[in-house]
Amino acid sequence: VETDMNVKLAESMGGMDKLYPVIKQQQPLGRMATTREVGYAVLFLASDEASAVTGSCLYVDGASSASI
Repeated sequence: VETDMNVKLAESMGGMDKLYPVIKQQQPLGRMATTREVGYAVLFLASDEASAVTGSCLYVDGASSASI
């Protein structure tokens, strides 16, 4: 997820240009998810539209867990 922590990691590696090739190798999505995308998943789960969602896992990881 594109957070301040990961931006700092990229800076320590020499910039996002150095981190993106690593992300593209590890993430089927080919990019970092945004905090907004994670927030939308939380918003859905907190809404009435998710009232039938019980005992489930909702992965918001750009399909990285599916590629393991």
